[in-house]
Amino acid sequence: VEYEGLKHEIKVLEEETVLLNSQLEDALRLKDISEGQLEEALDALKSEREQKNNLRKELAHHLSLTDSVYGASTHLAISAVEGLKFAEEAATNGTSASGSSPNNEDRNRCNECNGHGPKMNGEYLRSGGRKGEVLHPVSDLFSELNLSEIQKLKQQLLQ
Repeated sequence: VEYEGLKHEIKVLEEETVLLNSQLEDALRLKDISEGQLEEALDALKSEREQKNNLRKELAHHLSLTDSVYGASTHLAISAVEGLKFAEEAATNGTSASGSSPNNEDRNRCNECNGHGPKMNGEYLRSGGRKGEVLHPVSDLFSELNLSEIQKLKQQLLQ
């Protein structure tokens, strides 16, 4: 009788082991799916971020050309566009002192535009042009998005 009881207990434990293994496999599959979706979302955000950065650079370039033609009246717009700085730019600006990267070349070109461009130490004048107020680089995507929205609202208020 005792042998049959142990045999039954072993059978129950084996069934529980099979159930737990299947649950583990399901959890691992779900983890792989969620990691894949997370990577896709991060890639999409990264490409969107790069696209926005390229558009901002293009806009700043066009505005700097306009500034050279029409004078300092477009300074506010240039300051607003160049003030929206990404965290990657802050990191590359802080680590590469040589100025040989493409981002630094763009910054150096803008530094020659009537002194309205970004400073080499990463500080930017606010749209009002007062030296005491400086925009600091943001450290994460959420802060960057909030900063972008705030800048848009401020620009709308100025208009």
